[in-house]
Amino acid sequence: MQFRIESAKYVIVFLVLANIVDKYYMVTFLSHIDISIQLGLAILISGLALIEILSTGKINKNFLYPLIFALFMWFMFEGLRSVDMMRGITYILMLAIGIFIFIKVSSLPSSSFLLSVNKNIFVFGGALHLLMAVWYSYILLFNSGYILDHPTLWDVGPSAIYEVQLGTVIAFQGLIGDPNAVGVGAAIVLFCGLQVRFKHFDLFRHIINFIMILLILASNSRGALVALIISFVFGCLFFGDKEYKKYFLTFFFVIVCLAALSWVSGDLAGFSNPVDKIDRGAGQRMEQWGMIVSSFVEQPIIGNGLRSCENLLSKYPENSYLTLLNDSGIIGAVLYCILWGFPLFMFISHRPDRRFDAESVIPWIVYSVFLLLSMGYISMEVRPIVWMTLGIIAGPVLVGSNLSNECRRLPLQRHL
Repeated sequence: MQFRIESAKYVIVFLVLANIVDKYYMVTFLSHIDISIQLGLAILISGLALIEILSTGKINKNFLYPLIFALFMWFMFEGLRSVDMMRGITYILMLAIGIFIFIKVSSLPSSSFLLSVNKNIFVFGGALHLLMAVWYSYILLFNSGYILDHPTLWDVGPSAIYEVQLGTVIAFQGLIGDPNAVGVGAAIVLFCGLQVRFKHFDLFRHIINFIMILLILASNSRGALVALIISFVFGCLFFGDKEYKKYFLTFFFVIVCLAALSWVSGDLAGFSNPVDKIDRGAGQRMEQWGMIVSSFVEQPIIGNGLRSCENLLSKYPENSYLTLLNDSGIIGAVLYCILWGFPLFMFISHRPDRRFDAESVIPWIVYSVFLLLSMGYISMEVRPIVWMTLGIIAGPVLVGSNLSNECRRLPLQRHL
C-alpha cells in the first residue's frame, strides 16, 4: 500500500507539471504522430496501472466502475460509427488512458497523501509560472513595439502570443501554447497555494498566488476569467475558507482596475478593451456552435459518431459538452455528466462528515468546478488531467461511503 501511495504522488505531480507544458514541447513519433509530454507520460502511467492490476489480479470494487464501463462501451459503439475510424480509435485510446489513470488514483485514501502532493504542485508549478511571468514581462517591456509593428508575427516565444485578429493583444500563452488553456494549468497551482502553508516563507506563497491570478488575466481568456470567478465563489460558499474570500476580493479588485484602465487608455501594455474582445471572439464561436447544434438535432439520442464535430468544423469545437452531445448523443453526455456529478454531489451533501471535507481535497474540489466550467470553451473531455482530477475527488467519496473494503477496515482517523 505504501508503494502505491508513493507512486500515486509522483503520478499526480508529474501529470500536473506536464499539463503546464503540454502543447509547446512535442515529440514526433513514426514521422507524423506528435506526442506531447503529458500524453507520453499518461500512456506510461496507464501502462503501469494496467500492469499493477494484472499483477495483483484485482482492483478495489466501487459503484463508479459499472458507470465507467457503460461509458466506455458506449464510446466504443460511437467509435464504430465514426466518420474517421482511425481518429475514432485514437479517441477511444485516450479515454482508456484516462480510465486507467482514474483507477490508479481513486483506489487510494486521498486525504492521507494529498497534503504533500499539493505542496509539491504549488512549489514546482509556481516556480514554472514565475519563470514564464518573467519572460512574458520582458516581452511586454522590450519587444511589444516590434511585435505590434510586424502584425504577421504570431507566436513570439514560449510565453506570449500575438493574437492578430484581435488587434493589439499580446496574450500570455505559457508553455502550454494556448492562451485559452493557460488557466487549466495555472488554476490548480493557485488553489493548492490557497491550502498549503509555509512556516517561514508564507509571504512567498502570497506573492506566487497573486502572480498566478495576473497570468490568468494576462491570457485574455474570458472563459478562464468567468471560470475562476465562479470557482472562487464556490470555495467561499461551500467551504467558507477565509483564503478564498480574501483572494476573491483581491481578484475582483484587480479585474475592476484593469478594466477601468483598459477602457480609459484603449490600449494599455498589450491589453485591449475587454468588451471589444468579447464582441470579436464570441460571434465566430457562436456560429460554429450553431452548426454543431444543427448537426446534433439530426441524431439527438445516439449522436453522430466520434470525431464528427471535428469533421464538421475541420477543427476542435472548443466546447466539450457540445462535442459529447453531437458525437455520443444524449446517452453518452448523460453518462459522462453523471460520472462527474455524483462525487461532487456527495461532497456537497455530506460536508458535515469530515471524511468528505478533508482539507487536502478542497483544492481539487474547487479545481473540478473550474475544469467543468472550462469544458464549455475547451475540448478536453478525455484529457488525462481531467480524469486524474475525477479520480482524486472520487477517492475520498468511495472511502467515506464505506465502499472500499480495504479502507472500511481502517478507523476514521487513519483517513484524516
